[in-house]
Amino acid sequence: MRKLALTLSLITSVLFGYSQTSPFHLRLEEITINNMPGIQSYVSGESESLWVLMGGRIDGLHDHRPPQSFSPTYANDSIYVVDPVNNQIWTSGITQLNTDIQNQLLATNINFTQIGDSLYLLGGYGVSVIDGLHHTHGVLTVIDVPLLIQAIQNGNSITSAFTSITDTRFKVTGGYLRHIGDTFYLVGGQDFDGRYNPMGGPSYTQQYTSALQSFQVSFSNGLPVIQNYNSVVDTNNLHRRDYNVLNQIFPDQTHGLTAFSGVFQTQADLPYLDMVNIKPNGYAIQPNFEQKLNNYHCASVALYDSVANESHNLFFGGIAQFYFNSQDSLMEDQSVPFVSTIGRVSRFANDSMAEFKMATSMPALLGSGAEFIHEPNVPQLDYGIIDLASIPYTETLIGYVVGGIESPQANVFMTGVPSYASNRVFKVYITKDPLSSTSDIPVNANHWVKIYPNPTVESVTIDFRLKESGMVQFTLINNEGKPVKQLKAGKYTLGQHQVKMVLPDSLQPALYFIEIKTESKHERLKLIVGE
Repeated sequence: MRKLALTLSLITSVLFGYSQTSPFHLRLEEITINNMPGIQSYVSGESESLWVLMGGRIDGLHDHRPPQSFSPTYANDSIYVVDPVNNQIWTSGITQLNTDIQNQLLATNINFTQIGDSLYLLGGYGVSVIDGLHHTHGVLTVIDVPLLIQAIQNGNSITSAFTSITDTRFKVTGGYLRHIGDTFYLVGGQDFDGRYNPMGGPSYTQQYTSALQSFQVSFSNGLPVIQNYNSVVDTNNLHRRDYNVLNQIFPDQTHGLTAFSGVFQTQADLPYLDMVNIKPNGYAIQPNFEQKLNNYHCASVALYDSVANESHNLFFGGIAQFYFNSQDSLMEDQSVPFVSTIGRVSRFANDSMAEFKMATSMPALLGSGAEFIHEPNVPQLDYGIIDLASIPYTETLIGYVVGGIESPQANVFMTGVPSYASNRVFKVYITKDPLSSTSDIPVNANHWVKIYPNPTVESVTIDFRLKESGMVQFTLINNEGKPVKQLKAGKYTLGQHQVKMVLPDSLQPALYFIEIKTESKHERLKLIVGE
């Protein structure tokens, strides 16, 4: 019997120029929090182990005909403080706040970000307590999160935790607010007034901002003051809303943002599949890449591995144009259905990108309008980016997926089948395992492959799925890149296959690679041989 003779801290296999080895495995654990509200498209803040949730809606996908669309009855009119560790919830109403703040907190799709203890809210769409009509609100609100939590827990007035100003430049809903250093970036979104009508009737007006707005905030006499405001309009690349924006560390170590996918194209009711990289010196479309999974706003989180100089972005369910069926074949549905897919978009040291379907999925059609809330003890870099290199090689809780829309069917738009705001909460665990071959499925590859057992002693099994028929050759390669033995070659049809290969008896314990070649692609997966 061979013994395992090699310990590895990091091994990267090659798949068409990018990593095929999964950087981590994912596990979800659903937990029950007593009296947890069903809430979607809301604002979340964090202070140590406590969450504060506000805004958003308590129904599912909006009804589509006036006067039912965005009914004020289902606007969330409460602020919740949640202690997920001790299973406690505290609640406050919002009527003690001034009308501008009330209007904003009754809104959905508010743009928000948190810096330290301060939670910044911009815009949002909902009913006005002044005229009873639906507007996108031009309001900037700053919230002292620890002060708000303490007031709600003690049953005291919450007014001192809030300050706000009106500013029509921020009359935006469904965009994304992030920051780099002390500069805020409001990306995309729209100005929507009136009641939604799916037939484009006269009940509303809609104007995409198609803008990247940047500014800084100072304070004078306790009120926020906007400084160094700038706006760049690009109707081709920034005409998007209701999507995900995550802080990034780019391969050149620049801190920036990436705007992933979003809706809707100017010429079709379909998502954008390209992405916009935003840096302090400008923005650009990511070349040679399409994000096919998780096109709509959902719970998402960024991780960065400083050892490999790789970024990994996770997206939990939501709504997408593409999804994988039960046979792990990529499917397209231009109705853009609800999905259960957990996708990973990875950026590698050479600035190439790839997208994967994670082996773990959401347990239902949910995730749209949900938020990812960090576990406070997980190692983090700036801007909430999880420090993957500092996470131990044991299962680690990185955060929670909270709320969102859950749907009983993939397509419910205009069907009369109701979806609803979910009160479900999932712990998200990752396990780094550099010796394991991936079971994540690459979206843009011609085939995906998994090898096991790994490490092995005498034989190896290879599961692979072809998206095109043709010759496939399997070769054992040593860690210097030289062929050791051709294991198998043959012609295979489109679909799922499995082959088992016996390794040569003379093989020495070491790190090897199995190279898989088709007529158009090739990849290498690591294999650990022991004795």
